Amino acid sequence: MRSPPWLKPAVWGAVFGAAGLVILGFAQFGWVLGATAEQMARQRAETALVSGLVPICMDMFQRQPEAAARMVQLRQVSNWDRRQFIERGGWATMPGSTGPNAPLATACADRLIAL
Repeated sequence: MRSPPWLKPAVWGAVFGAAGLVILGFAQFGWVLGATAEQMARQRAETALVSGLVPICMDMFQRQPEAAARMVQLRQVSNWDRRQFIERGGWATMPGSTGPNAPLATACADRLIAL
C-alpha cells in the first residue's frame, strides 16, 4: 500500500508543531505540571495564613503586661534571633496548635520592628 506523497511531511509537521506548542506552553504560557501547581498552592496558602495571623500575633505581643520592655528587648536582639524570641514568648503559637509557626514568628517580628 502506497501512501500519498504529502502524508510524510504532514506527519512530521504535526510532530514538530506539537513539540513546539508544548515547549512554548511551558516556557511562555505558564503551563506547569501537577506537582508544581500543588507546591505553588501550598506556598500561597501558607502566605495567606501567615498574613492573616500576623495581626493576632502582634496583638498578643502588645497586650502583654510588659510589652514596652519586651519591645526594647526585641529591638536589641539580632535579626537572626528575632524569630526565636517571638517563638519563645509564645506569640507565634496560635490557640489549638501544638507549637509555634516559624514563618508567622518571622513575619510578626518584622512587623513589630517596623512599628
